[in-house]
Amino acid sequence: AIAKKGILFDHFYTPIVGTARSIFTAITGLPDVDAHRTSSRNPLIVSQHTIINDFPGYERFYFLGGSLNWATIRGLLAANIAGLRLFEEGSYTAPRVDVWGISDLDLFEEANRVFTSSGKPFVAIVQTSGSHRPYTIPKNNRGFETRRIADAEARRHGFGAADEFNAFRFLDHAIGAFVEGARRESWFADTIFLFYGDHGLPGSAPHIPRGDEAAGLTHFHVPLLLYAPGRVPAGRRIDTVASELDVLPTAAS
Repeated sequence: AIAKKGILFDHFYTPIVGTARSIFTAITGLPDVDAHRTSSRNPLIVSQHTIINDFPGYERFYFLGGSLNWATIRGLLAANIAGLRLFEEGSYTAPRVDVWGISDLDLFEEANRVFTSSGKPFVAIVQTSGSHRPYTIPKNNRGFETRRIADAEARRHGFGAADEFNAFRFLDHAIGAFVEGARRESWFADTIFLFYGDHGLPGSAPHIPRGDEAAGLTHFHVPLLLYAPGRVPAGRRIDTVASELDVLPTAAS
């Protein structure tokens, strides 16, 4: 639904696999080329420029359902984004559902409340995590229904098993609920939304070209959706190659 009403980038790629590396890339516009661990863990290069700071008068938010105490992500964010307000496990009223903290559905609802109460323009990053093992579907799921399919059928279409397939469906459900809730708020009409994956996964599926599989491109190929009703062309598809390096410059422009 979002793709039909916004811009879908068909050939969008992250430069490398790994969430910490991807966050470094998105924030700084630089590829993470650390040979041993991640650039976020390297104190010699952690200080970088980010376009987020080029919006004076804007609030800056970062939301994660769990803890930011991994890969020195807290340091990377706090060192580079001026006046950043971090929200993580312990910041929310919603209950923790597994090792990743609160559910993606609750995370979006908590973020929505913060945006509405702020009353100021903002730049925000909401990092979901429910599509990771153990693929928890929370009891408080706003009407989500698990689809029962065989694991073999899920694998044939590129998922590890049926539980991973349903976890991605639940993420989609959470995004839909977020957009519906945001649409009722005064800031919705003036907000540009970007949805994308921080990296891909190995695997194959009938719709994936054999060349992409052979080159391992499924590790890097993810969707990018740009959604801003009335502000961007509806239903546009861009099939030229696009990179995560350009996410913030594109949003800023």
